[in-house]
Amino acid sequence: MGARVTCEVMKAHPEMFRYFGPMSGGIYHENMEGFNAEEMRKDVIYITAGNIDMAYDNGGGWDSVVLMGILDELDVDYTFEWKLGSHDWYVWRDSFTSFVRDIVWSLDDEGVKIEPNRDFPDVEVENQATFTFKAPMDAVQVNLIGNFQYYDPADIARFQAGR
Repeated sequence: MGARVTCEVMKAHPEMFRYFGPMSGGIYHENMEGFNAEEMRKDVIYITAGNIDMAYDNGGGWDSVVLMGILDELDVDYTFEWKLGSHDWYVWRDSFTSFVRDIVWSLDDEGVKIEPNRDFPDVEVENQATFTFKAPMDAVQVNLIGNFQYYDPADIARFQAGR
């Protein structure tokens, strides 16, 4: 349900975030009522699904195809990328890695800083990422810490093949 929650936030508050990454799913809406296309055009939207993912095109109205159709009708840009796999953690890990490495951290955006860990001395991580939100929000910044693993697409194919 993560993709659906992401899409609901994107629909309700596109002005609050710069990036949206619905992975393996979409939003349940028959029409474009309530979407703020003008604000959504300012955002970066990255959609992924597995090549055998039941949430890509399931006919139930809450899949990636429905979401991309709505964005197309609203004339909102997005990037779609196939991943090898189904509705599973292999797809989501690879999707998250691509989203962070290739989209969020690669753009020249003053709202994202990667720097040596100085704010969390009790956490054994080398780097910290600071994401600064756009106004009008009360939050000034959110710190995301953790041990992110980056996988080469060939490694993920081998994992999925059981090698």
